[in-house]
Amino acid sequence: STGPIPLLVNSDLAPGDNRLLLSLVDADGFPVGGPAWRLSAESFNLTADGCTPLATKIDLPFSWSIKDLRGFFIGPANIPAGTEELGLAISGTDASGAAVSIRFAAKKSPGPAQAGRRRRPRYAGGAQG
Repeated sequence: STGPIPLLVNSDLAPGDNRLLLSLVDADGFPVGGPAWRLSAESFNLTADGCTPLATKIDLPFSWSIKDLRGFFIGPANIPAGTEELGLAISGTDASGAAVSIRFAAKKSPGPAQAGRRRRPRYAGGAQG
């Protein structure tokens, strides 16, 4: 990977249709990104072969969550049943036109709670209480 560090904001990825929420930070932990960035993603089932993309490359348009301060790259993803670990290859350009290439893996969330058992909510980042 070259460039920023990816933070997958939505930690509850499960088989089926999903929405990727991706944030990027620099080496000091400060958010980077903006509307001038052009990123796309390919997803891979690392549980299977890890080499064949699951679908065509998807665009990850940027959206501000706090204007001019912090935002997210957002795109659709379909995760096949049986996927235990999802690989993501993010590529594109930053605001200056420099190439961005990021590869990382994300574990899928556990399946539905067993009947009669309540699961604790999962939170993206930070400790659970």
